[in-house]
Amino acid sequence: MECRSTDETTEGPFYRPHAPDRTDLYPPGSTGPVLWFTGTVADTRCCSIPHVEIEVWHADSKGLYDSNDPIAPQSPAHFRCRGRMTTDSQGRFELRTEIPGNYPVATQSWVRVKHIHFKLFAPGHRSLTTQIFLLPDDHTSSDRLYNPRLAVQLERGSSQAGREGAFSARFDFVLEPASDAAYALPEATVSARS
Repeated sequence: MECRSTDETTEGPFYRPHAPDRTDLYPPGSTGPVLWFTGTVADTRCCSIPHVEIEVWHADSKGLYDSNDPIAPQSPAHFRCRGRMTTDSQGRFELRTEIPGNYPVATQSWVRVKHIHFKLFAPGHRSLTTQIFLLPDDHTSSDRLYNPRLAVQLERGSSQAGREGAFSARFDFVLEPASDAAYALPEATVSARS
């Protein structure tokens, strides 16, 4: 059995390193809708990968990143809708945040689909930079970066305590194997070794 590796996408202009370790990215004082985002990380043989380092960042419900919000504090220590986390022993992760808003691309005439950026790092695997698109959204036909293979549906409601009225979404990431030099190995090489 094989799993298809997750598509890469651009990092974009709003990535910032050194986000704090946290799984609750919901910004203080926000009134935006709550999103519980869950998923797993596996390799191309569909085996879960434990202890994967994940970086997450996205715009807030108004479509603003902490680095381009004219009202937010502009300091290296201010991180909004950003965090780092690690998958558990079975490759699972979960985070709480708010649903990001759409925003226009500067100097362009198109609008971004709601999305969340991810970077994933695991020993023996290629690092992955990608973004997951949240549907439904009115801008899928015009967003030049939209990829339907990276889209998930927002689901409303939950029977779990504390999650009533919140939205949920899930995406399962697949990382490619890498050689000791961090180059991707052809799948045939991986199969020959197993």
